[in-house]
Amino acid sequence: MWDLEGFGFFAATLKTDGSFVGWLGLNRVLDDPDLGGSPEVGWFIDRRHWGQGLATEGARVAVTYGFATLELDRIIARYRTDNVASGRVMEKIGMRRWQVVADREIPNATITMYEINAKDWTGSERETAEQA
Repeated sequence: MWDLEGFGFFAATLKTDGSFVGWLGLNRVLDDPDLGGSPEVGWFIDRRHWGQGLATEGARVAVTYGFATLELDRIIARYRTDNVASGRVMEKIGMRRWQVVADREIPNATITMYEINAKDWTGSERETAEQA
């Protein structure tokens, strides 16, 4: 993905000791033809490190990179609707709920999708990027 798109996933490590705790970053959605290859922010943080703000911090950096460096127009994110913690991360980084669709893998489950457009990207992330 890095060679093709100029973005991908990063290893997520603790600042204190460099321990690997997961991954996060941007990817191109290729598993859902309805999303047409949209850029997506995503993360996986080891359960032992949940609730520490790591997903929010990393997702915020990834979105900033997508808009400030790559000049993307729009970034999406999606989660199984029962994973409300991921939805909170999306809201904390300024994304807005876009749609809820049927989960193609789990019967009677849904996927909630969020999005953020470059024109709506504001706050400390934009200020930090503009100062760089």
